[in-house]
Amino acid sequence: MACRVCTVIRFTSLETDIRRGLEAKIRKIKPYNIASSNLPFTKFDISTTVINISNDKGSAQCLYFCGPMRKMLFLFGMIGLFAMSACDSDFDLTSDWKDITVVYGLLNAVDSVHYVKVSKTFLCECNAEDIAQIADSTIYSDNVTVRLERYDENGNFAQTYFLEKVDGDSLGIVKEEGTFASEPNFLYRFKAILNNDRNVNDNYKLIVDNETTGKVVEANTPLVKEAELDRIDNANVGIVDLDFGKETENMPIQWKAAGNGKVYDVVIRTWYKEWNVADESNKTLKYADWLAVSAHDIDQVTAEGGQNVKIQVRREEYFFAVRAAMTADQDIQRQLTNYPIEIIFTAGGEELHNYVRASRAQTGIASLQALPEYTNIDEGLGIFSSRYLHSEDSLTVSARTKDSLACGRITKDLNFANRSGTFICQ
Repeated sequence: MACRVCTVIRFTSLETDIRRGLEAKIRKIKPYNIASSNLPFTKFDISTTVINISNDKGSAQCLYFCGPMRKMLFLFGMIGLFAMSACDSDFDLTSDWKDITVVYGLLNAVDSVHYVKVSKTFLCECNAEDIAQIADSTIYSDNVTVRLERYDENGNFAQTYFLEKVDGDSLGIVKEEGTFASEPNFLYRFKAILNNDRNVNDNYKLIVDNETTGKVVEANTPLVKEAELDRIDNANVGIVDLDFGKETENMPIQWKAAGNGKVYDVVIRTWYKEWNVADESNKTLKYADWLAVSAHDIDQVTAEGGQNVKIQVRREEYFFAVRAAMTADQDIQRQLTNYPIEIIFTAGGEELHNYVRASRAQTGIASLQALPEYTNIDEGLGIFSSRYLHSEDSLTVSARTKDSLACGRITKDLNFANRSGTFICQ
């Protein structure tokens, strides 16, 4: 009796790979080594159950992953790509096996090395939970080749990039252990500086050839070009101290749209030092992230970009984000660094926007239905798109912000130093 592993299990496997491994390598966020585990990733509360399914076509033991899957940072931080999925027993338990290729890749014009994840689904007459730990169940052998073709805006072929198969673990891209095999952690990569000039509108076609089956999997995306984070709090970025202290007021964030950019995230990262009062000489550098703008999409997308986009965010949410990132401890003291603010701005392509939107559609009442996942992979599953990531660091905050962190109602128990560098609240 054959047991088909449902779509939920397939995407859960790749979520583990991409979110906790590949994402960390693709994103180049200064000034720290992002190949390490510095980036914050959303945790997913997923139940794993081995159940017996029966219908008029037979019965079998199946491994099910069931929601809810909460949104992530991804783009964005990488950004909420996964949402709720429902378990459905209305499928043919005895249907023949079919090779289904699953592809995940996000081109980034600011990167010089680009990675793509290629995996497969599996079908077996077995305990699926045991088979999931066998690497061959989800990983292709050397019978798969991956290449990227570049075409100009008139559809003329311009260039081919051949991707090499690498072990992510050897590159510091480590996949967390879980239900699915964590080793080997194969990825496909190529090295190139992609042209993100506003006047160039190349298209990129990813091609996965399976030499054993003869199957060809393809996906296309334009490149998301440079985006400019323009003004925060009605002043040019880096000119004025960011003032989160006016908690009840909104703060405007403005940027110029990226060419081919449809969806946007803005993360405000706060760097601080932390130490135990018993040993003030041993200070640890840490950060807390506030996802100030999450998956904000714009109506008009052009190849050139440049449109002004403005959004209002609530200042007090900054303090809630800082509060959620750490634990109150009377023996721990904290102080902002001299230039504590880093702003991470990400623009995502149309395909990535569609993927996020489809995931959001499976929340609420719709989560009770087995809705189809969005994919732009021809003859496969997954997502191949593009994004642009830019980081502005070494920004400062106002004295009022320091005092609010130290003595405000939301973060007072976190023991931050005030504007004077002391821990006294009046």
